[in-house]
Amino acid sequence: MKQAYLFPGKPWIDGADSTRIEALNTRDSLFTEYVNGLSPSMAGKSMHERCFALMGSEGAKAVQTEIEAARKEHVMQLLLSEGLPAARVRFREGTAEELAGQRGVPGYRFVYGVE
Repeated sequence: MKQAYLFPGKPWIDGADSTRIEALNTRDSLFTEYVNGLSPSMAGKSMHERCFALMGSEGAKAVQTEIEAARKEHVMQLLLSEGLPAARVRFREGTAEELAGQRGVPGYRFVYGVE
């Protein structure tokens, strides 16, 4: 929704655009007004819920999948560049305990182990 607000009709974005999207606070009054204007029937719902509803679950899932893949690839390349063998790295879903209170908050938890 931030992309649609900042760059309406733009078919692709670059790194500078991504930086602007990330920097836009979801509590920005103009952004809030934009989302409220698109979702008047959802008054009282959280910004997260309104944006999710506006994107649709399939659209949101597609974006989430794309971002997740890019993040994993970036982390893997960073670890490989530091000399860590790829066979020693694995990604897994967070447990319910690890994810508690983290809805909508992207992040990683690095778990180190010795086998």
